[in-house]
Amino acid sequence: MIYDLQPSPIGDKFAFIPSGLQKNGPIHILDLKTSKKEILDLAPDRGSAIYNGLSWSRDGRELAHTPGLSVYDLETRQHRLLDKLAAYEFRPLWQPSGSMQLKTE
Repeated sequence: MIYDLQPSPIGDKFAFIPSGLQKNGPIHILDLKTSKKEILDLAPDRGSAIYNGLSWSRDGRELAHTPGLSVYDLETRQHRLLDKLAAYEFRPLWQPSGSMQLKTE
């Protein structure tokens, strides 16, 4: 089963979370041009993290998720935490200006 399937704005990748009932990670990114899959285990020290609300930046370079509003840069492979208090029931949304907002699900 797949949870939160999100195509990149450019259309070259899909991000998704393989899921059971608990929406547990890790996050998968499938490159449609090369058929390669990248697995983002962003919390290896916590066991299976529970991710939610995948959201691509407009240029397709970054992928945001909650809980804890975090952004992963696909080019640099760097992960940064923007707000550790952002809860699971919030979904990150990129604004046209490039800023981020949280929306309740």
